[in-house]
Amino acid sequence: MKRRRTCGGTGFLVTAAGCLLTLFLMPTPDAAAEGLRSITTVTADYYFPSSTSNESYYVETDEVLLARLLPALTLEAKVTRNDFPGGPQHLFYLGPVVNFTDTIYAVAVYGLGLDAQTNLIHEVDVGFNWETDTSAAFIEFKGDYFTANASWYVLPSLGGRLHLLPPLGLFGEYFMSWDSSHQITGAFWGETDYTLSPVVTLRGGFTVSFSRNLGYSFIAGTDISITQDIVVKYKFSFLSNVVEYLTAPTPTTSYGIENLVSLDWKF
Repeated sequence: MKRRRTCGGTGFLVTAAGCLLTLFLMPTPDAAAEGLRSITTVTADYYFPSSTSNESYYVETDEVLLARLLPALTLEAKVTRNDFPGGPQHLFYLGPVVNFTDTIYAVAVYGLGLDAQTNLIHEVDVGFNWETDTSAAFIEFKGDYFTANASWYVLPSLGGRLHLLPPLGLFGEYFMSWDSSHQITGAFWGETDYTLSPVVTLRGGFTVSFSRNLGYSFIAGTDISITQDIVVKYKFSFLSNVVEYLTAPTPTTSYGIENLVSLDWKF
């Protein structure tokens, strides 16, 4: 199951740029303390299904602005555009980031969106996070409501990351989802990263998901740090019965090869 940032999914949703977009976009205590910060992420996803010749693509562009209002309060504003063969989707988010301590903070944002037919989409993202330079733990909740057909899904998750050694990191997250068709699914996403140098980081991982059938995927990728604030990410995935949602809570099952390239730029 894949997690996408707009997406989120019957297990994995969204867009995590390079599969880690969610972690990258989460405001950290350092970012929230800098006063004003902008984060731009562009992700291109190309999928080669094994059962048909109908290849598909997905492009997501995110612009996040973090503005510190008080020492413990930061405002997050975000604009997201998702491009699919069926047309674009736009979402606009706004909400607070509250720092309880230097390592504990919470995020709560509301998103209002328009699909390609200008139907409204409502989204809520809430997260409670503990984060240090070497480890993190978080609880998140995502919910989407689509006015076009009065459909919805909710997606809670629990996860964390840990650096056992300075160059070696471990990440894991478990998802559950429930949608308006009363379908319950779940997924686990595990990933390891190894820093070869200040420029190159290698990644490898897997996902396991369940709905009506068992699904899984294998992941390999690399991060190239052009500068401290500019990172290019590539991810290759083999998918088998992986369940996902993209722009509406109508689950699809993917089986094939996926290539994903993303650019993260903080300034």
